Amino acid sequence: MKYIVGNYENIHQPIPAHLKGYKLLDIEIRYGLLQLGEGLAFLHSDVKLLHRNLCPESIVINIHGAWKIFGFDFCALNQNSDGKQVWNFIK
Repeated sequence: MKYIVGNYENIHQPIPAHLKGYKLLDIEIRYGLLQLGEGLAFLHSDVKLLHRNLCPESIVINIHGAWKIFGFDFCALNQNSDGKQVWNFIK
């Protein structure tokens, strides 16, 4: 994702030709944000997990264009000691 938004600091030089000047279409951004929302809903409701570090560096776009949540270094359980959810995710 960070290469898509134009951050080429940690990439080998020269920049690959397929990444130079690449821009996401409006529909790709909307569908990607929908996928992120569905991923967060799954994490919060089914897995009972909070990501706590969602940023461009923790989003991976695979070769098929699907946006995936990555980097669970700061995640925390979404329940307290008596088993109740701390954060409710509204669908």
